[in-house]
Amino acid sequence: MIHYDTSYFLLNNEILNFFQGNIEIHPIYTGGSARKYFRLIDEITKQSFIYCVYTDLTELERFIHITNLLKKNINNIQSILFCDYQNKAILLQDLGNFSVFDFYHQNIKTNRAAVFTLYQNIIDLLIKMQTACSDEFKNIYPQRIFDKSVYLWETDYFKNMVLDKYLNAQYNNNFLLKAFQQIADFLAEQKYDFFLHRDFQSQNILIFNNDIYFIDYQTAYCGSNFYDVASLLFDPYINADIDFQKTLYEYYKKKFSKNAKYKINDFDKRYELTILQRLMQANAAYVKLGIIENKPFFKNYINSALSKIAELILNSKYIDDYLKHLFQNLKKDGKILCAE
Repeated sequence: MIHYDTSYFLLNNEILNFFQGNIEIHPIYTGGSARKYFRLIDEITKQSFIYCVYTDLTELERFIHITNLLKKNINNIQSILFCDYQNKAILLQDLGNFSVFDFYHQNIKTNRAAVFTLYQNIIDLLIKMQTACSDEFKNIYPQRIFDKSVYLWETDYFKNMVLDKYLNAQYNNNFLLKAFQQIADFLAEQKYDFFLHRDFQSQNILIFNNDIYFIDYQTAYCGSNFYDVASLLFDPYINADIDFQKTLYEYYKKKFSKNAKYKINDFDKRYELTILQRLMQANAAYVKLGIIENKPFFKNYINSALSKIAELILNSKYIDDYLKHLFQNLKKDGKILCAE
């Protein structure tokens, strides 16, 4: 007979069939997600599974659809073993806990070449995901387009969380909105819609049996090809050096541009402004999760992301003069500490 702690949840009988003995239940830290994750371990076979409980049935169904779509095109996706729609839960293959975040920090000082090779492999797989999955995704979810409205939502999120709540910054709202509008107008005019993971950073890429696996893609969109590579290379959790970022960006640019189907004007400008866009979104999330929701992990990255945003704005030839003026004043006032 199987015994487990029902104070967590009541397992579906069909899920219980995956186990031969008592079930050990270990909650897994979920970061900023509202979903609840648990590792279930069979005490007899020692086989383990991931059990995820969603708060939103629509998001669960989207995760299932996207998983099936991705698996048609790339192998590096976690397997779904059972779906319990009644309890908004899903049983998944256990890929362990070792992420690119862990690999990077363990190896960047002692085996930089291995880190570069890993990131090149990730970029190769990213390009395949971006291009091979986009058409079918758009057919399934035609409304999930990362368009101008989403860019403006992200910058408004940054304005409210970072400039207002965190920095208590003084600014001309009309000038600020005009600057954000210019960025959104430019980024949204890109012709092609690619599969966009939306949170493509080091903790959402696992390493299991010496292979790479992408996870946590249920908020995917069709949109710019630059957003995910900007998320990967300008990841505040990694805080990579400039040479690392530039070398891998050139690798991405060369590999992506080999596909004659995709001719993108202003490649470098779109990449740079997308880095800024992504960092503003991430910085706002860190403030919301770290300060408002009091999750200590995220507090550690607020100032790091803010510093990168300021440096990008102050050094970019593509940025509106008002943003430069605003961030120069914030820097002078000591509200932003930029790395020298």
